[in-house]
Formats: sequence, structure tokens, C-alpha cells
Amino acid sequence: VDSTVASMRIYTTQATAVETDGEVQTYAGDVLYLVSEVAPGSASISADTYVGAPIGRPADTINKGRMPGGTYVRYWRGRLLVARGRTLFYSDPLRYGLYDQSAGFVTFESRIDFVESVDSGVFVGLRGNGVHFLAGDTPNQWQRVKSATESAQPGASMLVPAAQMKLELTAKPEWVAVWFTHRGFALGLPSGNVLYPQADLLSGLPLGNGSIHFDDDRLIVLSQ
Repeated sequence: VDSTVASMRIYTTQATAVETDGEVQTYAGDVLYLVSEVAPGSASISADTYVGAPIGRPADTINKGRMPGGTYVRYWRGRLLVARGRTLFYSDPLRYGLYDQSAGFVTFESRIDFVESVDSGVFVGLRGNGVHFLAGDTPNQWQRVKSATESAQPGASMLVPAAQMKLELTAKPEWVAVWFTHRGFALGLPSGNVLYPQADLLSGLPLGNGSIHFDDDRLIVLSQ
């Protein structure tokens, strides 16, 4: 047994008797229930030991699926966020490999071009449909607000320490989301508001595909 394993859980299904036309049939059931938890290295375990044993709670992996891969991966409040096509998947809290297959995702009307998370929510750039902010402390609380109509360059986004940005704000947040648009860089604040510090100087910039980098107090965009 792997030395990192602290304990092993044993689950069983609960038999269900169904009577049809006077004939009783027993089905094993499709829900796993906890019956025991043993330490690694225990003596050999026989399935017969747990026949008829009192059952405990259902397995907490019921209806869970393996977290899918995607184009953009971010971390937010103990969860993994994965953008794939038009869908944003989010993992269970502190269980980065699992997600709820029935509700652990948000599907948008167009392809996701970037995802950046700040403490109070998540910015999602949609192809041809601006930038949207999912405001809330948990996915169940998310309220979707359209923060900007400007499209963003796919993949050109990141988080930057607010202390490194020349922002005239009453209270500076710890981080701001940054992405590249036709009007230069856009700054996404934890409030969901978006600033365009270069809009008076730049407009009509071409957007391709690329990435964004922060180096020595400079933002650099690579586009092709």
C-alpha cells in the first residue's frame, strides 16, 4: 500500500427487494454506502464480513466526474476552473480532480477566450460578446454581469499585483485581472468594473492569438 495512504474505506451497496406479479426479486442497488474504514496493512479483508453490516453515509463521489481538460486553467477560492470551448467547469472545493457532472459548469453562448479570477469573482472573455463577470463567493452565488463590450485577444490575460499598477483608487486591491483589447490593456477590478488606461491614446489595435507577460514593471503582449 502507498505510504501516503492514511486509511482505506470499504463501501457496499444496499439490496432492494421488488415484488412483481407475486415474484420477489432482489437488486444490489447502484449507490455505494460506507461500512468500514480500516488502516493500511490490516489483516486480509473478506467481503463476507460486511454482509448485512450497518451502512453509513453514501459515497461522496456519487455523480462526480473526472475534471476535464481545457484551453485555460485557473485557480479560484480552493477550486480549479477549466475553460473548454463554450463551457467553464469548476471543481469541488479542494478536490481539484472532481466536479459535479450535473451542475459543476456554466455554459456560455460563445467560445471562451480567457478566464481570470479575482477574490470576488471571475472574469470570462467571450468571443464576439465582450467580457462577463461572475460575481459571488461560491459558484452557487454567481451573478453574471456584462462588464465590457470590448472583445479580448484569446489567451492574452493574467493577474498582476495592483501595487505594480499606477491606479488612482481609494483602496487598492491585491490583484487585478489584465487582458488585451482593441483599446490596449484592460484592467478588471474585484468590483467587476473594467478600466482602460490607454483608451485615450490607442484604438483599433489588431487582435490575433498570443499571450501576455509581465516583466520589470512592463506588460508585454505577443500576438500573431
